[in-house]
Amino acid sequence: MAEFHLKTDQKAITLAPISDFFAWWLETLRALAPTQLRRRRKAIDIHVGQQNCATRYLIAPPAGTGRTTLAAASLQGVEQLFRSDLRNVRAPVRVVHDVTRFVDRPLAETRLPLSRSVSAAYVDLVANTPFRSEDVEIGLCSDWPSCYFIFRHRDLAGIRKALGPRRQNVSIAVEHEGTIHAIDQRFLAGRPVRSQADRLQRAILFASVLVLILGAALIVTIEQRRLSAADRALSAQVEIASASARAAKEQFDQQMRTLARMDAVRAEKNLSNSVVATWEELSRIIPDNTWVGDLQLTDDRLTVTGFSGSAAALISLLESSERFDGAEFKAPVARTPGLDAEQFSMEASVVRRAAP
Repeated sequence: MAEFHLKTDQKAITLAPISDFFAWWLETLRALAPTQLRRRRKAIDIHVGQQNCATRYLIAPPAGTGRTTLAAASLQGVEQLFRSDLRNVRAPVRVVHDVTRFVDRPLAETRLPLSRSVSAAYVDLVANTPFRSEDVEIGLCSDWPSCYFIFRHRDLAGIRKALGPRRQNVSIAVEHEGTIHAIDQRFLAGRPVRSQADRLQRAILFASVLVLILGAALIVTIEQRRLSAADRALSAQVEIASASARAAKEQFDQQMRTLARMDAVRAEKNLSNSVVATWEELSRIIPDNTWVGDLQLTDDRLTVTGFSGSAAALISLLESSERFDGAEFKAPVARTPGLDAEQFSMEASVVRRAAP
């Protein structure tokens, strides 16, 4: 019999992480709801205790039913009350054990996951207590995680048998120093003991979580596809814009090269015209006793070097012309031996005329 219980425990422990996750999710959803909106289940409380070396049962109907607390001295009396006085009271049943009906054992100083708590409780039960696993049921409490509770199997089995059809909606609790602590029903005797409402609630929770996960995955997939399509459309637009920009740049560069060539031709033409006009003007104003040996035109600056019978008169001749301005000698005038002439080097600014 003990081997059967241990094998069943291993199966329950294997599924425990999944059950822990859904229980945590359910508690989180419940905590999000306002207190006044949370559903409060009214239950019939059966307080099991010891009085005068005998077991007593006090049955408290839910508030609002107009019924008083009933007492029974045996399980047969409990069964009779549920068949008669409480027959029409539709409510779940909570069996509350006082300190004389259970043994609490330390479990851990820190809160453990439910699966680890079950494993530690069974190890402690087998190693450190005189109880046999087939004779007892252990229970865990979410709001009292530092210990676990040991109940006699025949006590819980007797209560369930006495309740008859209501045994599917029975929960177990313990009363300690005036506070009632609910026992987690999932691992009593190492097997799930859940009511129809609990199973429906967990099924709804599982379906809700599954819908949320599938919805999130669908949203991520749709958003990823939308982003991919937008990225492809943007890449195509960028490629078209880049091709247009390259074509515009090539056209602009070609126009700039054409303008540069036209400017060069125009500058060369202007320079040629300027040199011809300057030479014609010099030929007109320079006297016959003057010989030009070198003539340079850089931008608007004219440099003339040569020989003249009267070099000083050249300054006034250049100044008298409308085409020259600021005439001056670049070097001192020197008379050349053997020649009746003076060597000169002079500069003047060329005045540009607007094209007609």
